[in-house]
Amino acid sequence: MLPHPLLLFLWLRLLVLAAVLVLSQIILLDPEAQRISQEALLIVSHAAELFLAHLTTKCAEAVAQARPKRKTLRLDDFAASLRTDRRLVAAGLRDVAAM
Repeated sequence: MLPHPLLLFLWLRLLVLAAVLVLSQIILLDPEAQRISQEALLIVSHAAELFLAHLTTKCAEAVAQARPKRKTLRLDDFAASLRTDRRLVAAGLRDVAAM
């Protein structure tokens, strides 16, 4: 049985608010950032969502080509995707994969 649509909406809203709170705390770790507007936080949140969607899609495509039966994405799959995608390498994320 599916939950009531209002309960589902409230649950999703709570998850979004929690994610925005964490994102604002991450941004405020920068000593130059003293405050962040809601509009800026929304844009950064959307950009992070697009980045993760792109990275996950690239990772899933690479895994599907290499091992068609495997359905689980592992950390080393993400590291390989970060090292091989030219746009992510140009953004300086290849070094993140080595961590």
